[in-house]
Amino acid sequence: MKNYPKYSKSETSEDSCNDLEYRQQKKSKLSSVINIIWRYLLKIFPDKKNLLVRQQSDCFGNSWWTVYDPVTSCCASFGSATDMLTWIKQYYSRRYL
Repeated sequence: MKNYPKYSKSETSEDSCNDLEYRQQKKSKLSSVINIIWRYLLKIFPDKKNLLVRQQSDCFGNSWWTVYDPVTSCCASFGSATDMLTWIKQYYSRRYL
């Protein structure tokens, strides 16, 4: 006959609470990792219908805007956000007429 260790109710419930907390933390970490991977995949496989707009800057602090249309493979760069927005409006008005 085997002798099994005896646990009081308080020890057993405390262990199960710790186990539950551990599983919740593990689930939360897994959820965070999946979320990070999803955001990365969205960056490298963007929606093929939308314009891709990116602000870039060099080591001297000069910044510019680049717009790329994956449908037509058209790309343009601008020195200001205002110029970029004007171009986008004109581009879409010509494209969808």
